[in-house]
Amino acid sequence: MAEAGARGLCPPRFAPVRQVFEANFAEGLEIGARFAVAIEGEVVVDLIGGWADRDQHRPFEEDTLTPVFSTTKAVASFMVARCVDQGRLGYGQRVAELWPEFAAAGKAAITVEQVLSHQAGLCGFPDWVNRQPSDLDPDLPGIHMQGCCSDATVRAANALGGVVP
Repeated sequence: MAEAGARGLCPPRFAPVRQVFEANFAEGLEIGARFAVAIEGEVVVDLIGGWADRDQHRPFEEDTLTPVFSTTKAVASFMVARCVDQGRLGYGQRVAELWPEFAAAGKAAITVEQVLSHQAGLCGFPDWVNRQPSDLDPDLPGIHMQGCCSDATVRAANALGGVVP
């Protein structure tokens, strides 16, 4: 089977990044991937490598589509931590203090900490969402009206160690 090694922009000062990227393939941790770093708006690393298919026949290319899950959580948590460190936000602060409409449907007591740790009992959208991101109202109608999970769900979450109001 042919190799589909790492290629792309990676100046010598970022050689350890390339080494880790390549190690993921060598150790069987990745099939195909792309990794980029921008510093002050300038792309300084842009690596691509591996395969676009499990059978390893199609190289991973610049236009290979990949699913991406939960990437916002890490960035949002980091930004919240930064705001907490700056004294602009508190983990114990109620979300409704920052977003009054959020208090609707019994959510007035939910804290920032509970939202970040998935202990607020908010399961998702109440109705099917079938819109393009560009069609969404910036005020996110309906999301602030979402209520907490049923009492049975809350009890189950608490039994598993969660704390849901």
